[in-house]
Order: sequence, then C-alpha cells, then structure tokens
Amino acid sequence: MFKSFMLIATGRSIYSTYFLLVLMVVAPAAVFTEYLWLDSLAWLMLIIIGVFVAITGLVTLKDGLQSAQWPRVEARVKNCSLTWRTNRGTKSYAPKIGLKAKSLQALSLILVPATPVKIKRKPCLIPSALSAHW
Repeated sequence: MFKSFMLIATGRSIYSTYFLLVLMVVAPAAVFTEYLWLDSLAWLMLIIIGVFVAITGLVTLKDGLQSAQWPRVEARVKNCSLTWRTNRGTKSYAPKIGLKAKSLQALSLILVPATPVKIKRKPCLIPSALSAHW
C-alpha cells in the first residue's frame, strides 16, 4: 500500500495523471462558478498536489544524496550508435555505447540501459546516460 502511494505521489503512476486531469477541470470550474462545494474540492485537490510535490522533493533529495556514494569510473567512449525498430506505429530506440576503461572491473560498474527507449522525435545521446548507478 505504501509503495503504491509513493508511486502515485511521485508521479510514477497513471493515477497521478488522472488526478491532474481532474484537477485541470475542477480548478477552473471552481473559479468561474459560484458553487461552494466545488471551491472546497478545488482547495482540497490543491493541498493534495502540494503534498505530492513535497513528497517528490524529499524523494529526489534522498536519491541525490545517495548518488554521492555511487562508484565512479573513468572511461572513454569508443563508439556509439542507435538502433531502432517499429512496432504498431511506435518507434523504439535502443542506444549501443562502446566504452574503453582502464580495467575490466571498471567496465562492469557502468550500466547502460538495456530496454529500448520510446520517443517520437530524433534522439539525442547525452553523457549523463553513462553515469554508474548501483
């Protein structure tokens, strides 16, 4: 239960999107109408979204503080390419990045995303995708 609440509060669930869509209807309706119950509902929803923003900030701060303890590796990019495939009108991209490090143990610390990334426009590879994460 707590895990599902955290997924919703940090915006990593479809229910977060549903909440925002309802808020996008309720908030303007509360401003432009005279219904007291709609004003109360809008205020309640705004308070909830404020709590969600605060929770997301705390989770992000915690992750940021933990990232200082991640292993660091010096490596150079040998080559990088991008493969793509189409499935039911969706184009999936999978980056392939070749690295050169001083030792094999250093290369084992570097994680490259194994799952394809689905985007609708031309991708741009950024160096931050090469950071080590345990």
